[in-house]
Amino acid sequence: MRSLLVLAVLVASAAAISGGNKIQLNDLKLVKERPEWLLTCEKSNPDLNECLRQSFNHMIPALARGIPELGVNKFEPLFVDKIGLQKGNGGVIINGAFRDMNVHGPSNATANYVRLDFNKKVYQLGVNIPTIRVDANYIIEGQILLLPLVGEGAARLNLRNVTCSATCDIDFPEKDGQKVMWFKNIHVDFSVGEMRIHLNNLFNGNKVLGRTVNQFLNKNSVEVIGELREELGRALGEVFLPILQKAFGQIPTRFWLKE
Repeated sequence: MRSLLVLAVLVASAAAISGGNKIQLNDLKLVKERPEWLLTCEKSNPDLNECLRQSFNHMIPALARGIPELGVNKFEPLFVDKIGLQKGNGGVIINGAFRDMNVHGPSNATANYVRLDFNKKVYQLGVNIPTIRVDANYIIEGQILLLPLVGEGAARLNLRNVTCSATCDIDFPEKDGQKVMWFKNIHVDFSVGEMRIHLNNLFNGNKVLGRTVNQFLNKNSVEVIGELREELGRALGEVFLPILQKAFGQIPTRFWLKE
């Protein structure tokens, strides 16, 4: 069940920014000045990746407040309209969604590493979030490791030690005569150190069955997340990619990378 969690948290953070829209470079407008929250690193610096990591961490408070010039909504708290979850085979068969999600904690994220390989044109980012709390409404129907799962109501998710890693293919095209970093695709993986979930009103309010299922989900979270890892990684990538495109596609590289 950590998988449902991670979906509600990591995808939540992304969805709040991107709104699920595909981003085209031609539709973006370049910022004219370097934002005060953006540090500049020298390309020749042998510790460039460490500088980029520090730059990412430096901009997190701005993300928490929101960055209007980039169309980025505030991170704390995060509101997400809807996140769907579907899987039709294996030990987990699910069709459902979380709605009206309020996410607390993403603004406490810390970059563990940033790696930028200019020759291979690959960008890698690793992030840790100590704790995340999600309050939402849910609707779900399916089967978890042979246990039926049906319900609709309020949900509370609590996560600890959430880590997310992203590997991206990039390019450096020119826009309006200035070079930008463009993200072509992304592969996302994640892990959760600890998770607790409570789904109200399972089985039309049957408290005995509901308590049993919630206990089962929390006890077997490792197995469940293993079943959903591939699907969730793909879903996270689909949400994170437009965010990276939107941010870096509007900031000339000269503002954050000195040649």
